[in-house]
Amino acid sequence: MVDLPQVPETITTSEAPRSAVSPGQVAAPYAEMADALNKVGEGLSKTAVPFAEQAGYQSVSRDAQGNLVVQKAPYIGEAAIAYSRAAKFSALAEASGDARRDDIAMSKEFHDNPDGYATAAGKYRDTMVQKYSQVSPEIGQIIGRQIDSQTTFNYRYLQNEHQRLVKDNFDRSTKAEIGSNTDDLISFLRSGGDENSPQGKRLLTNIVALTHERVNNPVLAYPQEVANSELKGLDLQIGVAKFLHKVDGVMADPKGGPIAAMNMVDAAKSDPTLTPIQQQVFADQGMKTIRATTQDDARRANIDTKAQKARDETFENAVIADSKGKSPTITADDIKTMDGVSPESKMRMLAWQHRDGAAEPLSQVSHANSMDLFRRMNLPDND
Repeated sequence: MVDLPQVPETITTSEAPRSAVSPGQVAAPYAEMADALNKVGEGLSKTAVPFAEQAGYQSVSRDAQGNLVVQKAPYIGEAAIAYSRAAKFSALAEASGDARRDDIAMSKEFHDNPDGYATAAGKYRDTMVQKYSQVSPEIGQIIGRQIDSQTTFNYRYLQNEHQRLVKDNFDRSTKAEIGSNTDDLISFLRSGGDENSPQGKRLLTNIVALTHERVNNPVLAYPQEVANSELKGLDLQIGVAKFLHKVDGVMADPKGGPIAAMNMVDAAKSDPTLTPIQQQVFADQGMKTIRATTQDDARRANIDTKAQKARDETFENAVIADSKGKSPTITADDIKTMDGVSPESKMRMLAWQHRDGAAEPLSQVSHANSMDLFRRMNLPDND
């Protein structure tokens, strides 16, 4: 038999194998690599921010139909935030510029219609908000508030301007109509019309009614005190026109003339039925009328004298030229019956025909006549 080894009663055991490298030492290189990659990524992200922002500013454009187009870009992190912020800013700038230009156009179109402007501006605001909300809801809200602010400001301006135009137009039109009716009434009375006649009442009623319209108009709000003063002035004008009609009549009357008219003016200065203001105005206007009429008469007389002188000279030249021929055609009877020629010119031509061809007076006779003329020129007045 083979001898087998005997099993010892006590079995000797040993510890499990232990590694000489710790888990921290094993993970450290990977952590370092991860940290390095993270730092590189952070650096790349910060470097991409300004480029992303610049791209965002240039991302807004328009298509062939003029619609706004915002380009998208594959940015992440801070670069994506910068890109989005710049794109929104660019879109808002485009929207603000469009809103200002379109508002100017609407203001011109509805310059005299504030309510029409408000309606058009409201529709435009809704369209712009809907359009830019597709880019960004906050952009739509911002542009909506901007348009509302500008619309409110312009509406108030247009409303004030409209009221000013309405006020100015009403003021000018009523004032012009009052002036026209006043001129017609004064001219009518100056020519001898009566303010109580149908025509005089019609003109006077128009003036008073228009004056009341100016006072009662809420836009114009013409002061009642000023209107009363104007009506009082109209009453004075009526009195002056009637007085001047009498002065004109005295001036035109052959039995009257400037002296009688001046006496009438002097009487008005102390007329107890007139107020002090009426006395002064009547006298001033009466004297102006007398001077104007007298000057007109003198001017017409001067014009008539020049015209008569021209006709006389033409006639006399014709008589003299006719006498040069062998058989003169203008006779003494023609001279006596010539129309438009003054008697003085006729007498000169008759005397000229009588002397024409006659012998000159003797020198002694001419000398004697000249001496007699000088003697008579030196005689006392009224001799």
